[in-house]
Amino acid sequence: MLTLTVFLSGAVLMALEMVGSRILAPTFGSSIYIWGSLIVVVMAALTLGYYVGGRIADRFPDLLVIGIILAIAGAFIGFLPFWTSRVNFFCGQLEPRAGSLLAASAFFFLPSILLAMISPYAVKLAGQNLANLGNIAGRLSAISSVGSVIGTLVTSFFLIPLTGVRNIVHALGLILLLLACLIFLRKAVSQSASARRVMWATRAAI
Repeated sequence: MLTLTVFLSGAVLMALEMVGSRILAPTFGSSIYIWGSLIVVVMAALTLGYYVGGRIADRFPDLLVIGIILAIAGAFIGFLPFWTSRVNFFCGQLEPRAGSLLAASAFFFLPSILLAMISPYAVKLAGQNLANLGNIAGRLSAISSVGSVIGTLVTSFFLIPLTGVRNIVHALGLILLLLACLIFLRKAVSQSASARRVMWATRAAI
């Protein structure tokens, strides 16, 4: 479950960055300011997300929290197309560098923070002992990077030419929401199984 989660989180994050240029382009064109703004916003969000994710994982090491994080990120991304034009219009009144940076922050800073929180959280949950923690961290980081590569290639080479940006963004949000639902379902099944084991153990003791 953690492997699938970090893979899809990495893929969605980079896919969102790829379509980000198309979201900003109608107002700010194809200037270097767009990519500079996207890279700055995403890198700043990753830095904060890794730190916050590690802190929260130490305090609340529960798969359910990852599901909540994914659900919030999925809802935010899924609803992006409904308000991007208004924010672009407002930011377009500003100087191009400031406007593109502000718009990129409004659209991508929060979801990038949330998706960045997944990797350290997954390492915390997967690391059962210190003896193989380095191997687990390296493996999950590699899986996340593979997801990022695939998300970038599929989005930029196939999805953007074939379908509209709006559909891609909705699909990215839906992927995260479905993944969150899968985590919630797995958690519910696990708790139900644990409750049944306790009940049977109690009956056996009686």
